[in-house]
Amino acid sequence: MTTDGLNPLTVLLFVGAVLAGVTLTILYAFARVTKRQPFARITLRVLLGGVGLYLLLFLGASVSSHSRVLAVGAEKPTDGMKRKLIPGESYTTDIVFNVPADAKGLRLVLRNNDPESAFIIGHENSLLHGKTTFALVKAS
Repeated sequence: MTTDGLNPLTVLLFVGAVLAGVTLTILYAFARVTKRQPFARITLRVLLGGVGLYLLLFLGASVSSHSRVLAVGAEKPTDGMKRKLIPGESYTTDIVFNVPADAKGLRLVLRNNDPESAFIIGHENSLLHGKTTFALVKAS
């Protein structure tokens, strides 16, 4: 099964980065208000270093990714279809599109549209990251 990069490690890294950024921003503001300039400089440097490191990892994962085309019948999670299933149960969804008769090289993109996924390292929706598409065959 092909995943879109949303795994526990990347989610924890994202949540940790957000919490650390908020904490450092509050500490910086507090240090500036209380006129503790050395502490303010340190927190600002750590904050900027953390943002730079996250941005470097984010762009590195995106640029090193590649687009892929899944064969007919291959699986990819489609989190947007959130039907609850009991253990052992499954379901299928038929998706039908009308396309011109002379269309060639048809591909289908299925992805979630969560706004936070654009900022998660290694997620398919992030900037410059390769996309996963499904190869389609024409119905007779």
